[in-house]
Amino acid sequence: MSRCLISKSNKKGALLLEALLAVSIVAFGLTAVIYSYLSSFRASVYTGDYSLAAILLESKMSDLVYRNFIEDAIDEESAFPEPYQRFRYKLTTRNSNQGGKPGDLNEVVLSILWDSGKRKNNITLTTYLFNLPK
Repeated sequence: MSRCLISKSNKKGALLLEALLAVSIVAFGLTAVIYSYLSSFRASVYTGDYSLAAILLESKMSDLVYRNFIEDAIDEESAFPEPYQRFRYKLTTRNSNQGGKPGDLNEVVLSILWDSGKRKNNITLTTYLFNLPK
């Protein structure tokens, strides 16, 4: 008959080592899964904010374009009303022609700004509108 070379106490130590290894593998796997869920959640929040900022930008710019004319030398910054108070807009205009006469074009730069945690985000759109007739 063959004799078993591993004693009972060695078997208990091997079982403990296997249990610790299994627990560490499960912990590592759960950490990776939770991290991927958090990353996907952050990405979906950022995408939602970016989409909302793009809609607000388009809405504000279409209000400006609808008028067809705008003054030059505007520099204003303001927040949007409830429930979009997290978002701010910055509007700057400057005369793009040298003459500065009515009918000249003004460069209109509209930016939407918002904070997302520690990050400061913005979207900017530039267009040209006629100078306000006098």
